[in-house]
Amino acid sequence: MSTRASATTGTRAHRYRAVLLASLSVVACATSSCTEGGTGIPGDDYPPGDTRSNSSAANTNSGADAVSDTDAVSENHSEDRPAFHFQSGDLELGDFDYEEIKDNLFDPCTEISAEEFAAVGLEADQKSTFITNVGGIACGIDDNHPNYVLNLFTIPRSMENIQEWNTSAEPYTTQIPNSFRYRGHTPGEETCIVAVDTERGHVGIGATAIRGGARFDKLCETAGHLLEGLYTL
Repeated sequence: MSTRASATTGTRAHRYRAVLLASLSVVACATSSCTEGGTGIPGDDYPPGDTRSNSSAANTNSGADAVSDTDAVSENHSEDRPAFHFQSGDLELGDFDYEEIKDNLFDPCTEISAEEFAAVGLEADQKSTFITNVGGIACGIDDNHPNYVLNLFTIPRSMENIQEWNTSAEPYTTQIPNSFRYRGHTPGEETCIVAVDTERGHVGIGATAIRGGARFDKLCETAGHLLEGLYTL
C-alpha cells in the first residue's frame, strides 16, 4: 500500500474511532449501572451495592499475581477448549471474574499481530485506546469499506451483565461458540456489536454505519464475519 493510501486509512480510522468509542462507553455505562456524576475512571469496580460476579468465587488478585493465577489455571484446561489462537498465545472462551482480569484484559490492539489482521483482510492502527467508564481497550480496524467503520475491543463486563441492561442482546450464530450481537447506543448512528466472553474479558467487533450507509443486519454480518476470521486463524 502506498504512503498516501496508508495515511488515508489512518485518518479514516482516527476520524471515526470516536463514534464507536462513544457507543461502547454508553453500552458499558448501561451494563455497569453507571450514573451521571460517576467517576468514569478506567478499571473501576462495580458500583456500590452491585455484588454480581461472573464466577462462583470472587478473587481480589491483581497485576502480576492475577497474571500468574491465569497462567496456572490455563495449564489445566483441555486442549480442545474453544479458543482464539494468536501468535501471542491462546485466548480461551469462557467465563471470567472481574477482579481477576481487570488488570490483565486481553489487548487486541497489541496481542494480535499485523500479519494476523492482514490474514482476515484488515488493517489496524494497533494503538490501544481506553474506553471510559468501564476500563476497556479498543482500537480502530479497517477493511476499506465505504459504508461503515470498525473497532475491535475488550471490556470487563460479561455477556450476562450486558443482557440485563441491553434488551437488544441476543445469541448470534457464528463459528464462535456462545457469540452474541447487540446494538450500540450512539445517538444518530447504527452500530452492531458481535462479541463473545473469553477468560480475559468480553471481546468483540463493532461495525458503525457511516451516514446511514448500512443497515443493522448487514453490520452484524460484517462484524460477525471478521470476528470469525480471527477465531479461525
